[in-house]
Amino acid sequence: MAIDTSNLRREAERIIKIVKNDLMMPSGSLCWERTGNSMMNHEIFSDLGDYMIFLLYFGEAEFVESQIALLKKRLKKYVLVSSFPTKHIKNLVKSYEYTDLLFGLIDYWQAEPGNFARRRLLDCVANNGLRIFKQFKVPKSFYSYDLFFAWPVFDTRDGTFLEIYSDLYNLTLDRAYLDAALRIFETLVCSSFYKKYNLFPDYQFYYGLDNLLTILGYKGRATICKNNTNTLFGLLSLYKTTKDEQIKVVINNVLGEIERRVRPSNGLVPQYIYPTGEIGGAKAFLTASFSLIDFLCDWHVEIGETKHLDLAKLVADFWSDFQSQQTGLFPTFSGGESTFLDSETDMFVALYKL
Repeated sequence: MAIDTSNLRREAERIIKIVKNDLMMPSGSLCWERTGNSMMNHEIFSDLGDYMIFLLYFGEAEFVESQIALLKKRLKKYVLVSSFPTKHIKNLVKSYEYTDLLFGLIDYWQAEPGNFARRRLLDCVANNGLRIFKQFKVPKSFYSYDLFFAWPVFDTRDGTFLEIYSDLYNLTLDRAYLDAALRIFETLVCSSFYKKYNLFPDYQFYYGLDNLLTILGYKGRATICKNNTNTLFGLLSLYKTTKDEQIKVVINNVLGEIERRVRPSNGLVPQYIYPTGEIGGAKAFLTASFSLIDFLCDWHVEIGETKHLDLAKLVADFWSDFQSQQTGLFPTFSGGESTFLDSETDMFVALYKL
């Protein structure tokens, strides 16, 4: 039986119209968020990958071009300076804001692969990112635009670059992208935290800063959602590209360590794991859970080992006890009452995969 999708399309077009009417800044850029009449004065270019493909799919080519034109004006020599000050540091460039930006620019180019201007914009932004974040050498995650200085810190959420650069290498055959991905991989697996615990810490520090922080009592932690799951998805993309068995070993090491912490609690996936062994509280977090289920399904498809599906089913079964009988929704953490629509949709997708 054919499904009538016309109502779905009309609803999508209605939502896009609302976005264009209600989330438009005076500059013409889309803003980060709006509550009532209060609009956050920050553009959303760093999330380009979250909406670019949908706007193109629903025929908003003219609107997309207007946003790209505004992005070009916003860039400083093809560098995106963050509109969100961190610790009161202004004109900071954050690598994490480049991931969805680059995904969006890839979608923009792939909509017209023969369009030289689109390819050039993507290459210029990507190559300047490689340069300022030192991703050919010792990868960094924060760059001071005014001081021309890359801070000696690597945010492991940047494991997403493994996926981005694998995609770019496969699309362009430019070896520079693959070399950058391999360098980031080396950085991740050579960290003392990973070598000890088979997990990726939130941050890696360089040039003796890690030793100083250890002396001061900082031991670090491993956040499951984003830092470890983003990196796992990135490793999967790199493995598909290279078929390097070392990458497969690393993925299985991380999954094995997570399973060692999760299985005794019958599928409770915490947000954080600390090096001393304790987990981040007695609650399971939906964000960590759906991203783990999602990855386990993809990894099973890639290598065909059923033990990964068994772990995914354990986590899914854990959450079945917390699903609302009235709404069918899951709480943001086990035992809680609040829900978050973004996490709900991700959880539904993960369960559908499973």
